[in-house]
Amino acid sequence: MPGRIVGSFVALLASTTVFLAAGTSLAREASDLIPYINFRVTPSKLSPTEPAPVQMKISGRYRTRDETQVTALKELRLQGDKHIELDLKNVPPCLMGGRGPREDHSDSCPRSVIGRGTISIEIAFPGDQAIPTSAPLTLWYGARSPGSVKLLAYAYLIAPASQELPIAIEVRRVRKGRIGWEAVAAIPKIAGGAGSITDYSLTIGKRFLSATCVSHFELRAVSVFANGTRLRERSVRPCSVPTSPLGKP
Repeated sequence: MPGRIVGSFVALLASTTVFLAAGTSLAREASDLIPYINFRVTPSKLSPTEPAPVQMKISGRYRTRDETQVTALKELRLQGDKHIELDLKNVPPCLMGGRGPREDHSDSCPRSVIGRGTISIEIAFPGDQAIPTSAPLTLWYGARSPGSVKLLAYAYLIAPASQELPIAIEVRRVRKGRIGWEAVAAIPKIAGGAGSITDYSLTIGKRFLSATCVSHFELRAVSVFANGTRLRERSVRPCSVPTSPLGKP
């Protein structure tokens, strides 16, 4: 993975736990898929006006109703709450290269790392039984361009075949009522198309995130699969405002 880290994410992690899927939010062609997405922001008691540091964790899972292999994920598009912000002004961008395409880069640019987690993959070559595997996931700040921030989520798969998995994420500000940002993650082919993502988790620390509380946080997600299927989800999580000794916010 020589060259400049490319990818972006400004608030790919911008809500809390609890998954709420509206009855019409799952596309008909995706009815055989069982999705699960979970967000957690801590602390959950926050000022309505003064941003405070928060930690954000996002996790997701894809399964099929008949327990067959999930179609490969091609793109994950998240639209998140405007009351959660990612601040990277004191984080240096990461440039790396020259280590070769078959080497693990997860320990590179430690000052540019803004999140860590795990990713689980299922690989099924024709005629073979599906093989599950997992790897640590690292999120770096890569670059800032006009109108967007670029990050890179990266994993290095060892078995059944070694492969780098760089996931470029681009985050842009949007204005859609409650929604204030959009993060688009481009998923590369895994094992030549034989691999698919089954689980992922990623946590961003308090150094990089801040939030205010206005009743709840909202996140909308669209998962686009290699066969053209689109899976739509919506997640809402309440937050609360601390009360003063007199019982007033």
